[in-house]
Amino acid sequence: MYLLKRNKIYHLFYKDEQGKSLSVSTKCCTKAEAKKFIIEFFNKPKDNGDTIQPISYSKYKDFYKEYASARFSNSYKIFVKIAFDQFEKVIDPQIELSKISCIDVERFIALKSKAVKERVINGYLITLQAAFERAIDFKMLNKNIFKTVKKLKPPKNPPLFFTKEEFEKLLSFEDDIKLQLIYRFGAYTGARMGEIRFLKWNSINFEKELITIQNHEEFTTKSKVSRDIPLHRSLKEDLLKMKGESGEYIFLYKIRYQYTKEFLSRNLKAAVIRAKLNEKYHFHTLRHTFASWLVQKGVSIYEVSKLLGHADIKTTEIYAHLKENNLRDSVDLL
Repeated sequence: MYLLKRNKIYHLFYKDEQGKSLSVSTKCCTKAEAKKFIIEFFNKPKDNGDTIQPISYSKYKDFYKEYASARFSNSYKIFVKIAFDQFEKVIDPQIELSKISCIDVERFIALKSKAVKERVINGYLITLQAAFERAIDFKMLNKNIFKTVKKLKPPKNPPLFFTKEEFEKLLSFEDDIKLQLIYRFGAYTGARMGEIRFLKWNSINFEKELITIQNHEEFTTKSKVSRDIPLHRSLKEDLLKMKGESGEYIFLYKIRYQYTKEFLSRNLKAAVIRAKLNEKYHFHTLRHTFASWLVQKGVSIYEVSKLLGHADIKTTEIYAHLKENNLRDSVDLL
């Protein structure tokens, strides 16, 4: 059991009788008040585990958003808010949480299917399912209705990636040398945008030519697990030239400001348009490019999965079709 201060509010982290890790906001700004909260919290009379505290959807949304603020990344917190807000379009916000039905969820899917892609809808469903699961832990709900609804099956289109020629053309239409390096870093490491934005100098071992994508106080990886990526030698030379000109973060705008997601996305898209490339290309295409180039060179899906930091190798199998020619060449050797 311990207290942790997040956004000026103390949060209590503890384990229940089954050893499950839980947390709750004390809603206190000082440690003395938070300690009083702990005493009252653990002296509350326990129920028999079967009863639930009725709570409206609106109030639970506010509760869960506060819970998320102490647990998740900024980008995920934003998505939590969006998911809750979007679901409100098919229900009365004052409805009791336990009264939400499977029909409500299906109406939500039907409504959103007219406006967004399947993967976005699935993102809403997964986020709300996780939120409702925590409501069960907090004795506010007995059944998670989102678990009973099947996720949509999005069409499986092969990922877009830059060819070598296209990538060189992209770089030639980007005037900013620092952005050129960021694009090359993405294409030669497969790092996600957030991993690039929050990468620190102490994460690169220049002697071993190794990059460690790791968690720190300002950043958490998507899988919450660190991974190592070999440092491409062309990147090594340019990074060594930069070393010492900025603070602890590697990629900074004008040596002092952190790049925003919007800035990087907007500038890559602008370079794509200037180069007259496929306008569907975006920043994440650099990650697809890294994986696609490796597979085309004969690197196994398993190894690519490790380099990308995928928790499930099935995620990496979207690149498997690129091995077709390699397999044909292998059989021809017979």
